[in-house]
Amino acid sequence: MTHEQFVSLLHDSQQQYSMIGTSVPDLSEFKKTGGKMITFHRMADNIIPFKGSGVYYQKVSEVVDDQDFYRYFPVPGLGHCMGGYQQPASLFAQLQAWVENGTAPENPPVSFSDLDGIIQNRTICPWS
Repeated sequence: MTHEQFVSLLHDSQQQYSMIGTSVPDLSEFKKTGGKMITFHRMADNIIPFKGSGVYYQKVSEVVDDQDFYRYFPVPGLGHCMGGYQQPASLFAQLQAWVENGTAPENPPVSFSDLDGIIQNRTICPWS
């Protein structure tokens, strides 16, 4: 087996079998099939640094020029496993609308209780 064959097989296996293969930015095959993807990352996560998701998103945009299939939303105040703000609402419905109607998500809503227990509503912005 040559080095080139090994690298090719490694790449293929990561694409096909990895459950958390987020280090591979080539999503061109996913995009070609019409795939759409929404991700969000908790900016107050003290276990998984959120900047890694931004770096990954940037790497994807360098490999696949057209970002019409991928949206990334960092969420301020949201900690690991739901600490702080609640997760963005209706992400599945937004993904469904994007796939079925072409309506890309722009600013998903988030709701949270403030220190007085009053529900607050905000929207989050996509990474740019």
